[in-house]
Amino acid sequence: MPTSAATINRAILRLVPPQPSVPIQVGIDDLAFHRGHRYGTIVVELTRHQVLDLLADRKATTIAAWLRDHPSVAWVSRDRGGASADGVRQSGRSIEQVADRWHVLANLGDAIERIARRERWGAMEEAPPQPITQRVPMAASVEALPLSPRQQERQRAILRLAQQGASQRQIARELHLAPGTVRRYRQGYTAQHPRTARPSLLDAFRASMYEHGQAGKDAMQIAHAIRDQGYRGKPSLVRRLVTAWRQEQPRTPPGSGLSARYVRWLLVRPSDHLTPAERAQRLTVLATKPEASMVFSRYHRFWGIFHQQQPTWLHDAQASGMSELRAFATGIHRDIAAVSNGITSPLSQGQTEGQITKLKLIKRLMYGRAGLPLLRQCLLHPV
Repeated sequence: MPTSAATINRAILRLVPPQPSVPIQVGIDDLAFHRGHRYGTIVVELTRHQVLDLLADRKATTIAAWLRDHPSVAWVSRDRGGASADGVRQSGRSIEQVADRWHVLANLGDAIERIARRERWGAMEEAPPQPITQRVPMAASVEALPLSPRQQERQRAILRLAQQGASQRQIARELHLAPGTVRRYRQGYTAQHPRTARPSLLDAFRASMYEHGQAGKDAMQIAHAIRDQGYRGKPSLVRRLVTAWRQEQPRTPPGSGLSARYVRWLLVRPSDHLTPAERAQRLTVLATKPEASMVFSRYHRFWGIFHQQQPTWLHDAQASGMSELRAFATGIHRDIAAVSNGITSPLSQGQTEGQITKLKLIKRLMYGRAGLPLLRQCLLHPV
């Protein structure tokens, strides 16, 4: 029987949501409907691998309201995001939270990557700093240059029409030129004079700008610095000049070092999963960068927390002198109950992440015709 797509959509939207079993252990995670613009929340029953609900946003108040409507929930598995934790706390119930182990280690890996980028652990050979040379303004008196072939052809055409008795206006109309251009060629315009550089508001501040550039300041910092010296122009003018200067600087050739992400991968990956060449790269980084060796030992000691529960690691991280490790340890202290449950509990976000992958497939196949209600129905009524 012929049926339109709109009829099928209406039939799906009229379906009564299935009555789930009493949920006790659930996983909560956010997902993107339109990345960077609109987000939602998925709730999964971890025991039966069943999607319980799809919420329209990822606000803590929305999660708290859902938990209050389902009083049987006793355990919530989540990532390290703050909205899920805030939602559980705002629900006003004594629910045990479980911080996913993979996300905890991923947060520590992110901290290591930021340290590697800041300390430039991937630079095997330090390149000498390049001097910043100032641009010399173009002089007003420059020797005339010969005419280009195109200009020579134009001059011959003008002189030929002039010999035939055409007026200046007729020549300009015939060759689609301005009357002034015809007049200059007829008066003996035989050389191309370069255009002189116009004065700029930045001329008096160029030396100071290059000094600040050598100090590592960006365009906005340079603009603020020269504004204190009397500059009254726009920051965009400073940005254009600084961008042009950076494009002229010699860059490090590709392959001369390791990226911060690759250094992180070398440090956190188990040794038996590395090739001999990768193990040699790791040893080179550890031998040449003492801070990398310290972070490497702390990471693998933290891995032991999940098996032996060594809380002294957090105190060592606080005293490490690295802001990234201190921030990570502070976050673990703030979420210590959920992290401890993540160590001892078998619950994780694996099932929730798998349901999000399934949701993405459904969304790409049909989402957009009837919006969130149709997507929710297709997720709650698996075929």
